[in-house]
Amino acid sequence: MTDTEQSWELRFGTVIPVWGLSLLSGLVIWLLSTPENFLTWISLALSGAILLTFCIQLSIQIKDGFVQRSMASIGGSLLVFVLAAGVFELGQLLRLFAPLGG
Repeated sequence: MTDTEQSWELRFGTVIPVWGLSLLSGLVIWLLSTPENFLTWISLALSGAILLTFCIQLSIQIKDGFVQRSMASIGGSLLVFVLAAGVFELGQLLRLFAPLGG
């Protein structure tokens, strides 16, 4: 196995689980939380994704590419949670203005 193949396997093998958990937790928070507590739960889930990122990265004990893998995990998780928050807030705005139209 070449260094490039190992780098790609490490990147996707350590980044994708964090993104998947972020997507799952964002979906659960989006479905179950109240509007007053939504951003609190999203921020807690992002904190959990950051902790999971560092647990995974430190458990593989390979320093080459650590920063790139960590930033890919955290950046992807942040993007997932920003999209979840945007969709949630857009839904709240539409719900707020829906009685005006009908």
